[in-house]
Amino acid sequence: MGAGCGFSACQIAAQVPEDCRVIATDVESVMPLIERNVISNNMGAKVKPLPLFWGNSEHLARVKQEAGPQIDLVFGADILFDFENFEGLFDIFDKLNRGH
Repeated sequence: MGAGCGFSACQIAAQVPEDCRVIATDVESVMPLIERNVISNNMGAKVKPLPLFWGNSEHLARVKQEAGPQIDLVFGADILFDFENFEGLFDIFDKLNRGH
């Protein structure tokens, strides 16, 4: 969550076992940057960039579909810069928890 440029997702993917995948989410406008950085760091097989705008049920459904039946870790980077976003953040955690 809050993948920004995708660097954190690539670093996490490099540290986890080969059979693990990382889904890097952020708003749609930064997806091209994340995709370029995933490719530049040769992490295309392990990192899947997907848009996730909090409150967007279509985005959440795609993330859940891609994740499969279990999410082991949720990592956030610089996601709480605006206190007005707390409700959306907690809503996403709740929906991910209930769906898995």
